[in-house]
Amino acid sequence: MKRFKSSIRRKMNLLMFCMIILVSAGLILISYYVFCNAVDERNYEMLQQVAERAAEFDEGYMETDLRDVLMSDEFMELRDRALAENNPELIKDWMDQKTVDYMGAGIDISLSEEYEILSQNLSEQKRNAEITSLYLQYDKDGVTYNLLDPDEDLFWIGSTEPPIEEFEAYGNNDEIPPTIYRSQYGWLCTVCVPVTNETTGEVVGYIGADMDMTEIIHERREFFLQSLYFVIGLLVVAILISTILTQRMVSKPIRQLADATEKFSGDESGYSKDDIISIDIRSKDEIGNLYHEIRSMQERIVEYTDHLTTITAEKERNKTELRTAAAIQESMLPKAEKALPDHEEFDLYASMLSAKEVGVEPFVVPLRIS
Repeated sequence: MKRFKSSIRRKMNLLMFCMIILVSAGLILISYYVFCNAVDERNYEMLQQVAERAAEFDEGYMETDLRDVLMSDEFMELRDRALAENNPELIKDWMDQKTVDYMGAGIDISLSEEYEILSQNLSEQKRNAEITSLYLQYDKDGVTYNLLDPDEDLFWIGSTEPPIEEFEAYGNNDEIPPTIYRSQYGWLCTVCVPVTNETTGEVVGYIGADMDMTEIIHERREFFLQSLYFVIGLLVVAILISTILTQRMVSKPIRQLADATEKFSGDESGYSKDDIISIDIRSKDEIGNLYHEIRSMQERIVEYTDHLTTITAEKERNKTELRTAAAIQESMLPKAEKALPDHEEFDLYASMLSAKEVGVEPFVVPLRIS
């Protein structure tokens, strides 16, 4: 049998392999997307609600006081001196002495008391939601000013930091939807909700809510790897099954057909009924139909060959009989000497043309006398 560089079996296996890989990759991506989307939506909704509740706590009155005081030149000079002396008590004492109008009600309280009220609110919101951090910041001219974080010391108040790269597309103090990014503290999901002073309508800062996503990202990877291992296992099983089925249902029948057909066509001794293809193919598909068509064609070839052999033998027999009859007829003719030797005045000749086929009308040659 002739061997091919690329057999149908290899092509079918390659096709099945590609299809299974494609379907498997699609299933992994879909399951991973569904899993991540379900987890993220739950976290996003929770972070958004926490930040909104913290931003609506006092209608922006205390945040306005805190921003104006902590960004004043007086506080900045005091903070620089406290940092130089490494003495946070200077900041605490100054805040104890600094008074503000409590929520615009004409009641004077110390900045420390107002700071403590806001800090307790953020701490409670954070504790109830079990998030990583909840804080108050203010953006101005591309610089972020830190105003309040219950988890930070007094030196953090009034400090600045560059804007986060992932938030550069947003303006100062704009609302920022839940965004996952990698920070110096690890993977975080951050939501920012503007704090608006209900009286003036001014945006006086924003509440930022952070959630540590490191563990969630790790769970994502674990889920992806587990899905990948599971699909690889299914892929191996599917490839084995498809290979076996392809071998049994496609490759083997086609190879048998090719071998039997080659044997029939390569038999130099002629064609006989014993050479007709006979394979145990019972499938009612294209391969089964091809088998029956090849068998029918070979049967017609054998019948035609037998008929042709019979006709040829009959013609040869007839030719032999005609040649024998011609020889007999020719032997009855006179020899080449004169037919009438006693008559010199004329000669008598005769000729005969034998028939070459049975049933041919005799050819009459007229007698010629010279």
